[in-house]
Amino acid sequence: MKAVQIITNTRLLILMTALLIVSGLAAFSSLPRAEDPIISNRFANVTTSFPGASAERVETLVTEVVENKLRELSEVKLLSSTSRPGISIVTIELKDDITEPEPVWSKARDKLSDIITVLPKGSGAPDLDSDHTYAFTIISALTWDGPGDIDILTLGRYAKELAKRLRTLSGTEFVDEYGMPKEEMQVNLRTADTAAFGHSSINIGDSLTGADAKNSAGQLVSDFARFGLEIESELDSIERIKQVPLMVDDNGHIIRLEDIASVTRRARTPENEMALIDGEPGVIVAARMAPELRVDQWTARAMDVIDRFQQELPSNIKVNVLFDQQGYTTTRLVALGQSLLIGFSLILIVLFVTLGVRAAVLVAIALPLTSMFTLSLMKMTGIPINQMSVTGLIVALGIMVDNAVVMVDTIQSYRLKGKLALRQPSMHYHICGYPY
Repeated sequence: MKAVQIITNTRLLILMTALLIVSGLAAFSSLPRAEDPIISNRFANVTTSFPGASAERVETLVTEVVENKLRELSEVKLLSSTSRPGISIVTIELKDDITEPEPVWSKARDKLSDIITVLPKGSGAPDLDSDHTYAFTIISALTWDGPGDIDILTLGRYAKELAKRLRTLSGTEFVDEYGMPKEEMQVNLRTADTAAFGHSSINIGDSLTGADAKNSAGQLVSDFARFGLEIESELDSIERIKQVPLMVDDNGHIIRLEDIASVTRRARTPENEMALIDGEPGVIVAARMAPELRVDQWTARAMDVIDRFQQELPSNIKVNVLFDQQGYTTTRLVALGQSLLIGFSLILIVLFVTLGVRAAVLVAIALPLTSMFTLSLMKMTGIPINQMSVTGLIVALGIMVDNAVVMVDTIQSYRLKGKLALRQPSMHYHICGYPY
């Protein structure tokens, strides 16, 4: 009865249609947009390095220790491992009913931190990598575009600054760098001078180690507190390393490292990882936005940060955008709009020929109204716009159009037979088993 009253009340029907259109357009403008849906990651890798050890020693001393500790987690479904010379990789798979994996990964990291003291000497700390959820929103690369040899260290310093600015951008969830060079101070001994002073490379290495010690120099004690004292002796600059004393000669002169060696700053070799852009070394900075944002709005602000950063760079360093998720998302939304327009046109033409003007208009109007209603429900349930939801929407619209055609055709056939499209249901009363 209520549905009949709504349909027969023209003003109420127009009001509900307008409300549906407004809510659908508002949902379309505010719904989160991304290329792919957010998938809960139930897989992670634990990597532990053990340089110089054979695969058998890695399996016995590292892999088994890590696996036994991770088995204490009740959320773990399967553990698989690979032991190679110098490295151990353990893969974690969580149970299927785990929808919030981050608390589990936090507990796994706590478990791994407990076994650091148990691992053999010379092995690295276990590194849990659980960032395999969804694609980066924007990927940029810093490349050398000038005369002279490529200075990868300079590219690395500017890449760190760009990553810092993207991290401070509102709505950024995660930023990572790839191909980032590791800096090191290289000491090149002059063989003749070293031999003249009677020092070996081992003795010089011990002197450098002692100069960079972080042992406590004492304590500052008061009536209320006790503080540890430490001499600032970090070897963080070339000049500081050059001034390291090695010995005192017979005349009382201090022999420093710069007297028998040259010190330079350079990239560590061999590299742990390398990024190649068009065959040339570079550094990649990738950023990912928060899942509740629109990709077009966040990307516009990120591109503004990159453009302003490019203006501050030297002329021989360029920032190139390698991947932009906004383009793919926009393409899918445009395809959705084109599909709706084509469907609207075809339905209007076919039904105009077969069922007449009124039936064609009714079915064609149902297409955008259903889309608006679907977008409103997506807003209420928190479903973002991505390739999965767009595909489901297109399929559902096809089914809806088919149902609308069947209903309009059925109603029209009844009207041609002289029956009312909307019939009041007959009322029957039964008292003591007798109909009245």
